[in-house]
Amino acid sequence: MLVQLAALDILLDWRCPPVLADAVALLPSTQVNFVLSYLFTWRDRRPLPGTPHRILGRWAAYQGSAGCAALLNVAFFVVARTHLHAPVASALGTAVAALANFVAGDRVVFRARGADALEHIVHDPRGRLSIPPSPPRRREAIDDAGQVVRDEQGAVRGDENADRPPPYRAPV
Repeated sequence: MLVQLAALDILLDWRCPPVLADAVALLPSTQVNFVLSYLFTWRDRRPLPGTPHRILGRWAAYQGSAGCAALLNVAFFVVARTHLHAPVASALGTAVAALANFVAGDRVVFRARGADALEHIVHDPRGRLSIPPSPPRRREAIDDAGQVVRDEQGAVRGDENADRPPPYRAPV
């Protein structure tokens, strides 16, 4: 919000039309908000290290949710500006959009289970996006020492734990 208000103030000083200035001020604010959300707000929902495609998928999903929130912000600004000063109308629009964006982040972008749904989107050989069918999931049971649990015959156990997420393993 502070980034947006600072950018709005600069753009208004440059005599940029208020509605355009508010829309342009959203761009740097959105990128800062994604980084802060990823690092702090939903730090417990980060993908494992070494998975930049998941982070990129979250970034793309965040841009979509932020775009919808931006439309809400600008619409609120246009209406509120008829009764309030531009910075006050912008702050109110940002607050409404921030609430909507937080809910979208919690429920879609950074959701706890299946948060990386966009990881399955791949490019086919022709460069088109496609979503391959999900293979059946089988998770191995892992004991407290991080070892795969085997039964008396040495077979890997795991189907009974398919509904539980795998344990987090810290990078070595």
